[in-house]
Amino acid sequence: MDTAAPSAEQASSSKQLLDELLAEPAERFERRIQRAKKKEYSKRSAEDWTKHDCANSGLVERLRSTIPDTVERCESSELTEEEFRERFERKNVPALIAGLDRDWPARSQWTLERLLRDYGSERFKVGEDDDGYAVYVKMRHYLRYLLTTKDDSPL
Repeated sequence: MDTAAPSAEQASSSKQLLDELLAEPAERFERRIQRAKKKEYSKRSAEDWTKHDCANSGLVERLRSTIPDTVERCESSELTEEEFRERFERKNVPALIAGLDRDWPARSQWTLERLLRDYGSERFKVGEDDDGYAVYVKMRHYLRYLLTTKDDSPL
């Protein structure tokens, strides 16, 4: 995969690819996803995937407002290795360290648009069936599923 940042023209073209994916007729995509769901959870009906309506339930917001968040947050650029060891590692204290991925190339390279452009036709594993065999879906179908699903427990 090319590691250079995309040009404005490439970015526009990639965004257009994603828009085109969402505009495609849904029948084929829905068949592929339903087949993968049936393989992964053979006893789950189509309705079981959304029966609790978690996507629209407000559960996450209710949990955030009722359960205290006690995990300390730090910025990686403001924390030395020794400070980290003393404050967190030696005491076995959980912490969220922000900014560690700031210079990681994947932040700019692994966009949905780029995954669609470079790997849209590739099949990848989304789960396993009852016998332990891999269940595969093309990246383009999974990206559309990712962008549109309301499943309680997505693939």
